[in-house]
Amino acid sequence: MIACGPACGFDEASYRSAGKAAVKTAALQIKEREATTDNPESHEAKENKMTKTRNLLTLAVILCAMTLRIAAHCEVPCGIYDDQMRAKMIAEHATTIEKAMKQIGELGSQTPVNYNQLVRWVTTKEHHATEVQQIVSQYFLTQRIKPDTENYGKKLEVLHKMLQAAMKCKQTTDVANVGNLRKLLKEFETLYFGHAH
Repeated sequence: MIACGPACGFDEASYRSAGKAAVKTAALQIKEREATTDNPESHEAKENKMTKTRNLLTLAVILCAMTLRIAAHCEVPCGIYDDQMRAKMIAEHATTIEKAMKQIGELGSQTPVNYNQLVRWVTTKEHHATEVQQIVSQYFLTQRIKPDTENYGKKLEVLHKMLQAAMKCKQTTDVANVGNLRKLLKEFETLYFGHAH
C-alpha cells in the first residue's frame, strides 16, 4: 500500500492516474521533439526539453513504483524467516487495533465530532487488521505451516480463526474481538513454538 496517510489526499488510484498522466506528457514531449528535429533550435533549448522529459519520466516511474503492494514476506522463498518476530508483530497490531477502537469510541461521543481524527483512527484500525491477515495468510499459511508437521489441522484451524477475528476487528469497534485475536495468537504460539510468548 501507499505509505502516505489519509491526510495527503492521494490514494493508490490517484498515484496510478498521476503516473499515467506523467508518462503520457513525457511521450507527447518526445513526439513533439522528434517532429521538430528539422527546426533549428538552440542547443540549450533542446537540453532543457530533454531535462524536463527525463524528470517527468523519473516522476512517472516513482509514482508507478509507489502503487506496488508490499506483502508481509516474499515468496521466493528467500529462506529468511523470523517466526517469533511475526508473532510479536501480530501482537503489536492487536494493541494498535485496540487503541484505535477506543479512540473511535471516544471521538464518536464528542460534540462536535472531530470527523478528521475519527476517519484517521478507522483507517488505522482497518490497516492493522489487514496487516494481521497478511501475516497469517502470506507468511504462516503459505510458507511456514507444512502438511507433514505435528498438529497441522489444529494450526490451520487456529490461523483461520485468527483471520476471522481480524475481519471482525475491521467490522466493529468491539474490543472483545481484539481479546479473541490475542487468545488465538497465544493458542497458535503454543501449537507452533511449544509455548506462548
